[in-house]
Amino acid sequence: FGSLINAGTIDGGTGSAIAFPGTETSVFPSAIVNSGSIVSEGAPATLALTASTPQQFGNSGRIVNAGTGLAIDAGSRTLGLVNASGGVIGSGGPTAIRSTFEVSLTNAGTINGGIVGGDGFADRIDTRAGIVNGSILLNGGDDRLITAIGPNTLAGNVTGTIDGGTGTDLLEVIVGQDHVLTNVTLPINFEVLQLDLTNDATLTLAAQPPAGGYFVRGTGTVVVGTDLTTTAGPAISNNYVQENLGFEELRFVNDRAVTATLTRSFDSAVALRVTTAVNSGTITAINGSGVSFQKATSEFLFTNSGTIVATNTGAIVGGMLQNTGTIRSLAGTAVSNDLGGGGVRADTSTNSGIVDGVTTGYELSSLVLVNSGVITASNGVGLGMSGATLDNHVGGIVSGTQAAIRSDGFFENYVANAGTIDGNVDFGSTSIFSSARDWFIDRGGTVNGDVRMGGGDDVFVTDLARPSGGVSGTIDGGTGFDTFRYRTSVNAQAVIAPHATFEGVGYEVAGGAKLTLTSATALDLPLSFAGTGTIDVSADLTGVGRPLIDASTLALPQYSGLGDDRPVNALSIVSRGTLTAANGPSTSRAVVYGSSTSSFENAGTIDAGSTAFAAVQSWNAVTNSGTILLNGNYAVTDAAFLINSGTIRTATGATASSGTLDVRSVTNSGTIDVAGIAISLSNDGTVSNSGMIVSTGNAAITSDGTGDGTVDNLASGTIRGSTATGAIQMHGGRLTNAGAIIGSVDMGYSPFGQSFASGTYVANGGTIAGNLVFGSGADTLIVTASTTGVSGTIDGGAGIDTITLDKASAGAAMFAGASNFERLTVVNGNWTLAGPQSYARGTSIATGASLTGTAPAFAGNVSNSGALIFDQPTSATFAGSITGTGTVTKAGAGTLTLGAQTYTGATGVTAGTLALTGGLASTDLTIASGATLTSAMGT
Repeated sequence: FGSLINAGTIDGGTGSAIAFPGTETSVFPSAIVNSGSIVSEGAPATLALTASTPQQFGNSGRIVNAGTGLAIDAGSRTLGLVNASGGVIGSGGPTAIRSTFEVSLTNAGTINGGIVGGDGFADRIDTRAGIVNGSILLNGGDDRLITAIGPNTLAGNVTGTIDGGTGTDLLEVIVGQDHVLTNVTLPINFEVLQLDLTNDATLTLAAQPPAGGYFVRGTGTVVVGTDLTTTAGPAISNNYVQENLGFEELRFVNDRAVTATLTRSFDSAVALRVTTAVNSGTITAINGSGVSFQKATSEFLFTNSGTIVATNTGAIVGGMLQNTGTIRSLAGTAVSNDLGGGGVRADTSTNSGIVDGVTTGYELSSLVLVNSGVITASNGVGLGMSGATLDNHVGGIVSGTQAAIRSDGFFENYVANAGTIDGNVDFGSTSIFSSARDWFIDRGGTVNGDVRMGGGDDVFVTDLARPSGGVSGTIDGGTGFDTFRYRTSVNAQAVIAPHATFEGVGYEVAGGAKLTLTSATALDLPLSFAGTGTIDVSADLTGVGRPLIDASTLALPQYSGLGDDRPVNALSIVSRGTLTAANGPSTSRAVVYGSSTSSFENAGTIDAGSTAFAAVQSWNAVTNSGTILLNGNYAVTDAAFLINSGTIRTATGATASSGTLDVRSVTNSGTIDVAGIAISLSNDGTVSNSGMIVSTGNAAITSDGTGDGTVDNLASGTIRGSTATGAIQMHGGRLTNAGAIIGSVDMGYSPFGQSFASGTYVANGGTIAGNLVFGSGADTLIVTASTTGVSGTIDGGAGIDTITLDKASAGAAMFAGASNFERLTVVNGNWTLAGPQSYARGTSIATGASLTGTAPAFAGNVSNSGALIFDQPTSATFAGSITGTGTVTKAGAGTLTLGAQTYTGATGVTAGTLALTGGLASTDLTIASGATLTSAMGT
């Protein structure tokens, strides 16, 4: 049947309790789970499983043969068994458990009697949590025995003899509390000792390692407590059993002498996966490497104040290294140090000691190295770099006979030098496939040799007053587009100085310094700027395919790891010369390219050519007091502010161009004259114009629909668009006009029909030579002058729209009306309505304001707090209601018929007849001589 679950008693007497085959009780189960008692007292095994063993076999009860026979006999079958805590398996004879093929046993209980393993597959017995009162014989195979360490023996919970038999057998010892190891005598025929630390225990190695050395893993601290010597392999190594990798949190401490003679060149005297490692002693490796430490966690650190000497690599470190001691290789690399996982250049190693190699002193990958010590190679390269940073401090020395520093050429590298570099600095291959951007930064140090940049767009940085960069030999930019950058932190003047083999010249200011640059001759190269301060340039520049002025490159990239990263440039740049973007096959972003934290002024001329996207791009503030000539491109894009007092125009005979794109605020007192859109508003942008804004082929000003733009056309301002599109197309927003707009204005423009955004037009004394139309939102027309100044029609469009009459200055004003407005509000001034007008949502008059018109002009209700005057030359009827405290006056020779009203202000009749058909709430009546008041109610 399928399984046997026993919680009672099965007693086989002098025979077997369970056997297959046999004459006793016979079962063929796939599982045996015993929490009761299975017993016998004879020579046959209590469980005779020689024909078949269960796939699942667990015991938490008793399986006991009181006789001389086995408790469990698997014969030549594989035996897999879990003896849980409280479980007892025992025999009155010498052996309790046997399989001549394979034993896989986990014991947390008690086994009374020996265990015999097989010669088929390797045996695995884990009795770390249990006890075996007997011997263990494992026979053939590479067997594994796991036990808890004893006070004086390695296998603390096996009382009898342990024999591994043939094969390479492993004793794995669990160290769960602090322990000083003084006896490492392995059981008979065991070849390998692995020590597993748990519970953050400290294990002190106070005995010479066994023949195979120590294998250590787990969580805790390993302390070398005596001088260790091996003659045929490592002294201390990582896991022998490759399982549960990545869960170790091991710490290593050595202040003694460890000497290992290695039989394999790739082995190390000490090789561990650790969280921290500290060496203040001596580690010597003959025919191999000294130490190999790989990080077990992201915060790994190896601290060496001692001495490490090896035939091959002195120290292999996957993580951070702090060296104040000596690390030496007698034939190869002294230190091989890589990131070991994590962010590139996120970790920093330091050397203030001695790193001495033959072929390589220090091999550095994806890390930052701060060096104030000595790094040397007697027959090779002092420092090899791959995607790394060297910060060579004062007192730091790097030297090599073939090169002091060499990179692989495929990953970006940084060298900052305030110390001494003896030998050449070689940033690798100049192949077109080597495109890494390398940096050499002079910080007052010395290079006794050449500096050769690589195949990428490299940067060499030095002080303006120290153009040699401390380099005694040549400085070669290599291939790629390379920049030679001069740096100053004080106010200075300089003539722009190109450097041979470098394609560009850069300047960096710091601390708010002002740098004035000049060139008596035109230069065919670009300039780049970085830092914080002011740069004033008087030079004519020509180039193609790149910005002629570029302020986008930082003083140091944020990922350089040099500790003084400047995340943004804060520059104020003025160009007084002529910048000419030559036409060619290569395109560029802009003639002048910057950053959102810097400002630029063109006080000269920019000729954008035909291949640049824009003349000026990506600045916080742009000022144009000179001339910008366009040819199918934009003048200014991606800027917070543009102040134009100069001229922006399409060059003669050039392709149609545009003015601005994605500029938040434009102040124009000069001229912007293009065929495309002159100003494209976005994100609640603003325009203040006192100059001229012209588009000959499109609208002069448009908004992109992402916000409510604001345009203020001052008294001297002119805005002109094409006949086809009109002058201004706004997606809602506010337009105030005191100047001249030539062309129609659409306050509700959308390429998909009229916009639902609310638009406001303020007629502030300006004129529109065309129509004024609104969209489908709640729009407003505000008139602050005597007239609207609109030569064409005014159409409020759909929505609930309002006209506001608000003339603060003295004198009468007239409003001729507009179509599709639902509300009229008189805020200020003495206004006269010309012609019939209809406001379905009514009219309101504020205190101090007056409104004059005929009855048809007031179709709808009136809320009056000022003065309402019906100037009625002919007879008419007002059918609406009048409310409020304001006065009502009937003027003109005609008759005004008025129904019942609730207003409480005074009523006057200065001429003609006021004919009442209902009562008045007003009690203050004044009838002028010759005027007439009649009432259908007889009063």
